[in-house]
This record gives sequence, C-alpha cells and structure tokens, in this order.
Amino acid sequence: MKKILLVSTLLLLFQNLSQAQTVSLVQDLNTGTADGFDEWNNKSITYNDIQIFPATDGTNGLELYALKAGQLTLIKDINAGSESSNPANFILYNDKVYFTAYDPTHGEEIWSTDGTEAGTTLAIETIDGTDPSSGYGTGTMIAALNGKLYFSLDGAVYVSDGTTANTTAVSGITGNVDFNEDLSLVSPVVTKYENGIAFFSLTSQHDVNLYKLDASTPELLKTVTFDRYSTTDVYGLSEVSAGLLFAVNNFYYTEYNGLFVIKKSDGSLTEIKDASDASIEVNRVLHFTSSKVLFKTTSGGMYCTDGTQAGTVKIAPATYTLAQGDRIPNAVFNDKIVFYGDEVMFNTKIYISDGTVAGTSIIASDQYFLSNFISSGNTVAWASGLVNGFNPRIWTADVSTKTSKKVYQFTESASVPDAVIMLGIQDSKIYFEYTLGGKGRELYKLSGLTLSIFSGNTAVSEAYKLCTINAVNGTYAISTPESSEALEVTQYDLSGNILKTTSVANDETFTVNTKVPMSIIKVTGSQGTISYKLTAN
Repeated sequence: MKKILLVSTLLLLFQNLSQAQTVSLVQDLNTGTADGFDEWNNKSITYNDIQIFPATDGTNGLELYALKAGQLTLIKDINAGSESSNPANFILYNDKVYFTAYDPTHGEEIWSTDGTEAGTTLAIETIDGTDPSSGYGTGTMIAALNGKLYFSLDGAVYVSDGTTANTTAVSGITGNVDFNEDLSLVSPVVTKYENGIAFFSLTSQHDVNLYKLDASTPELLKTVTFDRYSTTDVYGLSEVSAGLLFAVNNFYYTEYNGLFVIKKSDGSLTEIKDASDASIEVNRVLHFTSSKVLFKTTSGGMYCTDGTQAGTVKIAPATYTLAQGDRIPNAVFNDKIVFYGDEVMFNTKIYISDGTVAGTSIIASDQYFLSNFISSGNTVAWASGLVNGFNPRIWTADVSTKTSKKVYQFTESASVPDAVIMLGIQDSKIYFEYTLGGKGRELYKLSGLTLSIFSGNTAVSEAYKLCTINAVNGTYAISTPESSEALEVTQYDLSGNILKTTSVANDETFTVNTKVPMSIIKVTGSQGTISYKLTAN
C-alpha cells in the first residue's frame, strides 16, 4: 500500500484586538525625506515566514529585501551599486520565489530565491546577453497544474521547469502573445486552464486567437474577429465551470460589449451577458475560484458567474465608475472573496461572498478611498480614507465571523493617493508603507493586535476512489490499494501558486511546506483527482 505523509500546518483562525494599538517605524531605510519604498513597484510576496519585496537604502538601487521577525534585511544587491535591479512579478514555484530582475550582464531575466543571498540566483536566462532591443519583457509568470512555469517574452510563449536548460519557446502560435496586464485593463490575459494554461494571441489582422497549452503543443480553441478591434479591449480571461471566459469592451461601439464563454463541452462561443443588459467595464473581471469569477458592470452591480446564463447572478449593487487602471481591492480565500463596492460616493461597502446571493453579506460600511487588501489565515486588512484630506484608518475583518473592526486611526491627513500601501501580516502585526513624520515612504508596523493561533489536525474522510485520507499522529496519511499507481502530489497556496509538486512511487513520502498558514493539496492518479485544504482545528 502506498502512503504519503503530509505534515500538518498552523492556521490563523481569527483576530482579537486589544486596546493598545500603536504605529511605529520599522526602519528609516532610506534616511531623511527620500523614499525607501517605491510607490509603483510595491508588490510583495509571502514566502514561508518572511515577506519579500523591492526596497532601497539610497546607496543601492531598488533591490530585493526581506522582512522577518520585524527586521528588514537586504537579500541580495542583484544590480551591484546604485543602479536598480527592479525585482518584480513574484510567484511561488517549487518551494522558491521566482521573479524578474535586471543586471547589466544578462538584462532582465528570471531569478529565484529561498530568502538568502546564497540562495538567490539567476534561474532562467532566456536570451544570452542583454535583452533584445524590441518587444516586451518577461512580465507575468504563471504556474499550471501540470507543474510547469509559463511566461511570455518578445511575443512568444515559453514553458519551463524553472531552469535554463529546460526552458523552451513554444512553436505553432499565430500572432503575438503578451502575458503582461495592460495598466489600463488591470485584468488577466492568461489563466490556468485544465492542466495547463490558456491565453490570447493577437494577429496583424486584429483577430483574437485563444489558445490552450498543456505541455509543449498549443491548441487553437477559437479565433474571434472584431470589425472595430482598434478600439476594442479583450480581457478578463478566466477558467470557469462552463469553459473559458473573457470580456469585450469597446468605448465607442458598445454593441460589441459583452461577456463570452468558449464551452468545454463543444467549443462553441456563447454570450452570457451583453451591453443591452449591463455593459461590462474594462478591468473589472476578477479570478475568484476555479469555477467562478466576479465581474463588475458599468451600472448594474457586481455579478458572479460560472460561465452559464443560469449561473450568472447579481450579488451586490455597485453603480460607481472607477478610473481606468484602478483595481477593485479584493482578497481571495479559496472559496470566498472579500471585495468592495458602493452605490453612491462615500458609501462604500465591503462584501464577502461565496458567489451566491445567499452567501453574500456586508462586513463593513462607510468606507472610502481604499488601499489594497492583505490577508493571513482568516484575517483581511486594509486602509481607508487615503486622499482628499481624510485621516487614514486601518481596518481588519474576520472571514469566519464576517465581522470587521477599525483598529487604528491616524491623526494627520493623507496628502497623496495610495498614501498607505498594505504589505503583510506577520507575528501579530500589520506592516504597511506610508509617508509619516516628514520622512519618505518607509515601512511601518501596527502593534498591539492579538492573534489567536490554534494547532491540531482535521481528519479528512474518504474522497472518490483514488485514496483515503486520515489524520495519524500529527501527520496526514494518504493511501491507495493500487500499489503500482503513480501519483502526482501538488501543494498550492490560496492564490493558486504552486508551493511544491512531485511524482511519487510506492512507499515514497511527500512533506509539504509547513510555514504557510493554509494550503491546498491536490493528488492525481489514474483513478481520478482529489483536492482538500490543509487546515487546523
């Protein structure tokens, strides 16, 4: 009998707030009034027990830093000296963080890190020497269920196992491919699809080709032609239950607007929502679960859909119009999404939803000018009142109890948009970027919060015919009577990023990453597939 031992994780279940919250500077990294953090290149990623992000001390350029146990540390000065390597596009893959960075020898290429200087190395050199003089950079990377890493470069698609030796350009694609999200769209143009990915390709004739790619051979799913493509945006590519979903928006010719699905069942193209009902706004399609997406209409509200007309339901009113390029702040908790929407100015509400009307509720009201959302365990945090003279405030919400609380209010007014950028939750503290007390944009922490941490095991019952899962002595044991069956075991975080993946033979063991607060384990064999959460009670 084959057994795979899965080590249990700790889960942050809920947050209780004390009465002594204080904000303090972590470190004036770039001393004086200069910025230690870039307002535009500010994305970070949680890796094990550290937070990784770009920052600068003023001597070195914008480089790779880590936050661990309340301390800021330079991981590596990739572009040595005062110039920047501009690390960006972080993704968890095979228990490392992969990202793009620049140095004068290799140009912009893909690096990986385990959070240490020695463990930060050039991972994939796609083109020898510096970057090509034309075309797009590497940009967004995506890891598929088949365990491969995909990215685009200079109009082509590449598939990789994370090494230069096993990185190849995919042939047989007509048109140009770019996985980067356009700043005006802020919506996915590539998605996980079945065991691989799906993506758009644009031809010189302005046709839109939709491809799927499982391994190295692409399959053309559909070619869609828009007569006025020069003013038409195609975006929001997402896998849903019915198939492959995307949205179309034309600012001048709204008759082209709509939400479409290419059906898995027969490959047909079906319009599930058109402009006569409620035109779709550009950049308003959000990944939600593996089977549903959330989308915003211009004036009709927030909807959830599984890709069918019957499964498309309005879950919240949202009549506001956002500026082009503005995101809808949200946080995804595997089977739920927390997002904001308002009906009139200064009447923003924070919702939590499982994609159904009955499962959608308001967890906060009277919010305005929101920051990005961050999450840890069942806790989501954000800042409000960022501009126009309002004093910023920091809020938290508990997904399990569907309640929210203001945990801090600043005494000085914000003077610039996005004055507060939330970074992460670590060691019962909320970390954020802010300009305060005459200093530049630096890292601050909100202390005095009480996080209750529970450990333990949740027994999981038998699922399908593939295997039996039981809690045994602090570990998870997965077994199958098919002793010759090969199994693929993959661990994901709640955003769908691959933490670990491996093939196992008889009597081999697989140990998961135990430092993430919650993860998903997927086991695939000849008898089928199961997925389940690693949680604690």
